[in-house]
Parts: sequence; C-alpha cells; structure tokens
Amino acid sequence: MADGFIPEHFAEDPFLQDVIPSSREPTHRKSASRTRQRQTADAEPVLPVANPPAPSSPAFKSFCGQVGRLLGRVTAECAEGTEDYQRVTSWFCKWLNQQGVVFRFVKRPEDEFVQAPHYTAFCRRASDGARSAFYLYEETGDEFVRLSRLPKNKRTYTATCLSISDESAQAWADGIQRFLNASTETNTFNRFLEEISK
Repeated sequence: MADGFIPEHFAEDPFLQDVIPSSREPTHRKSASRTRQRQTADAEPVLPVANPPAPSSPAFKSFCGQVGRLLGRVTAECAEGTEDYQRVTSWFCKWLNQQGVVFRFVKRPEDEFVQAPHYTAFCRRASDGARSAFYLYEETGDEFVRLSRLPKNKRTYTATCLSISDESAQAWADGIQRFLNASTETNTFNRFLEEISK
C-alpha cells in the first residue's frame, strides 16, 4: 500500500490505554470498610471514557509513511547482514523521540493491506495526538522492533514536550521521498545520514 499506511487499523485505537485509567485493582491489602465501599461503587454503572478525536494532519501522515519506507529498506539491509540492527535502532528511536513521535509496534498477520506477516507501527504526535501508522515486514523488522522496546530506546513524554510541526513533518517527508526515489543502491542508512548532514 502507498507510503505504508494501514488505515483500517486505526479503528482499534491502541492509544486508548494511554488515556483511559486502568481498571485493575491495586495489589496492596485494603480494609474491610474500603472493600465494602469499592463493592458499592462497582454496583453503579460504569460509563466509558471518551477519547478526544485526534486532529487530522496529512503532513504527519506523510512523514510517518516515508519513515516507514526508509526503515523498510534499511531493515532489509540489516537482515542481509550489510547493516547493523543495533546502530540503526538506536539512531531511529532517538530521532523519533526528539521529534516527539510516540510509536508502538503491534504484530500482525497477513491482511488485505500487507500481504505478509508484519508489524504495524502506530504513531502519535505527543503535542496534539495526531496519528498515523506505517509497517515493517516481520521477516526483516523483528529485531528492530525487539530492540526498540528496550528501556534505553524509550522516552517519557510530558505535556510540555515539543513535537515536530506540520511544516517540518512535510519537509522531512518530501526529503525522504526524494532520497529514496533517487537511488536503489545499498548502504541506505549511511547514505541517508550523509544526505541529512549536508
């Protein structure tokens, strides 16, 4: 699918767990009176928590799609042994974290959009909740996904964290697209780093 977008997966909204508080009980012991209060509260109907609609951002969607294309090519080279997963994962996670892009990988079977087992990367812009997604084939992306989940590659976001603007997102998307369309040579990651350092 063009630019790696997988629109039907947005209906599942995996970011709800970031908004809705957990219903799990705390593990510490409670007094009998507190337990009775809790049972009384549980008897009342529980209303669902509304998740505010995310703003539409074609620029952010284009950015995520082009990042997916770039990562797809780079991880394929990692799988062939011509590039190092650790180096690639460390750089991309740090870069996306600096852009204020929260991402979560979900393993998927073959479907109508991607004709192979894959990981969908659900992406959210931390500043306003704008969302998009891209995918990586499981065969070449498995190690990248595993490494990206390590604590050293994660970041804690707060309400004051800066995120990539629509203008910057579109500029990055256009630049990555030009870079990928210009050449199919190997050594993609190093060539990309050289390109953005100019």
